[in-house]
Amino acid sequence: MVIFSVIMPTYNRGHIIKNAIMSVINQIFQSWELIIVDDGSTDNTSEVVSSIADNRINYIRYEKNAGSNYARNIGIGKASGKYLAFIDSDNQWRTNYLESQLDIFQNDEVSADVVFARCFITGSWGTFIFPNNLYTDFSSNEKITRYALYSSVFDTNVVCMKRIVWEQSGKFDENLFRFQDWEYFLRILVQGKYQFRFNDAVLCDNYLQQDSITEKKELFWDSRLYIFEKNIEKSREIGEVVNIILYLLKQPDVNYILPYHVEKLMGMLFSNEVTELYKKYYAEYERYCTSYYEISNMINEKSGQAEYALKLADKNEQILQIERKWITFKQNGNNVASVLMEKGIYRIAIYGYGVLGILLLQELKNSGVSVKYIVDKRKIKLGKEAGIPVIINSSGSLKQLKGVDAIVVTAIADYEEIRKELEKKTDVKVIHLGGLLI
Repeated sequence: MVIFSVIMPTYNRGHIIKNAIMSVINQIFQSWELIIVDDGSTDNTSEVVSSIADNRINYIRYEKNAGSNYARNIGIGKASGKYLAFIDSDNQWRTNYLESQLDIFQNDEVSADVVFARCFITGSWGTFIFPNNLYTDFSSNEKITRYALYSSVFDTNVVCMKRIVWEQSGKFDENLFRFQDWEYFLRILVQGKYQFRFNDAVLCDNYLQQDSITEKKELFWDSRLYIFEKNIEKSREIGEVVNIILYLLKQPDVNYILPYHVEKLMGMLFSNEVTELYKKYYAEYERYCTSYYEISNMINEKSGQAEYALKLADKNEQILQIERKWITFKQNGNNVASVLMEKGIYRIAIYGYGVLGILLLQELKNSGVSVKYIVDKRKIKLGKEAGIPVIINSSGSLKQLKGVDAIVVTAIADYEEIRKELEKKTDVKVIHLGGLLI
C-alpha cells in the first residue's frame, strides 16, 4: 500500500517543475505516489515531466486552466495513499520531509489527523520562515485556532493529512483565488472533529514567482473578508471579532481596501461590536499621547456610553470618508507628495496628530516633502525614530513655522476655525488634507 499520495498542481512551470519533482524523488522515505495535475499549461511542462523516468509519477493534463484548487481536488480524487501531501511546482521539499511528518503520525496514531510544519519562503520582498518563530505554542487545537483566525499558519506545501479527512470534510474551495490553503485547513480545524499536530521544523523551500497568487495584492481583501465571514461565529465564540478587525487594519495590504470592503466588514458586526471597535481603534492612536483628556472627557460619568459611541461613530465616519477618498486617489496613480511639490511645497508642518496625521507622516516618509514640525493642541510623543519637533498650539505666535512652506491640517472637523486661528499666529499658508486628495 502507498503511504503518501503527493498532489502537485501546476501551470506553466516548465522551467522549474523538475526541481519540485526531484525533491519528491529524493525523499528519504520512498513509499509515495506523485500525482501531477497540469492545469492547462501552454509551455513545455509536459515534455519536462515525461523526461523523468519514475513509474510512481502520474501526470494528468487538462486543456483549460481552472485554478490550483480545481487541480488539487482532481489529484486527490486519484489518490490511493493513506496520507495526503501537497507540493506546488515552484517549491522544493527537504529530503526528510515525508519521514519527519510520518514520524508524528506514527507516534500519535490515534489522534493526529493533520500535521503541519514550517517552510522557508523567498519572495520579492525578501526571505522569511512561515509560520514565523513568534508562533511558538501550537500545542492544542484551541491555541492553533486562535492564531489561525487572525492569519494563516498553514502552507499547503508543509501540511499532511489522513485521506479520510478530505473524504469527510469536502474539497478545496474552487471559487477562492487567494488564501486557499488557509480557508481549507481552517475549515477543517473549526469543525472540532480532527486533531492538528505541529511539526516544529523547516521542511520546505518556497519560491514565490512574480505571477504567484501571493503577489496579487488586489485579491487580498475579497479573499480575506470571505474567510472572516465564514468564521465570524467562531471568532465571536472565543471573543476575538473586534481584535481580528483591528489586526487587519494594521496590515500593509490595507492600502488595497475599497469602500465596499469597509461597508461589508462593518455590516458583519453587531452594534455593540461596532462600539467596541471604535473605542479600541482610537485607543490605539491615543497611546501616542501623554494627555488623554479628550477620551477621558468623553467617557466620564456624565457622558455615558451611548453618547460616547455616537461621538466616536460620527468621528470615525468622517475619517473613513477621507480614507476612502485617499485610497481612490492613490489607486488613480496619485500621491500627496507629488501634489504638494506641484504647488511648490517641499517643507510642511502637520497640524493634528490623530489617525490621519499619522497616516500622512507615514506617506511622506522618504518622499520629496519633509515634515519639519507636528502641531497639536496636546502634548504628544512620536517615538524616537521620527525625530520631529512637536509644537503645542497654545496661545501666542508660531514664529518657528516660518521655515516651512505650508501647514497641512488633518483635523476632520472645524477646519475653518482652525485656519482662522492659525492665520492669526503665522503667515504660513494653511491647507486642508482633504483638499489635496482630488
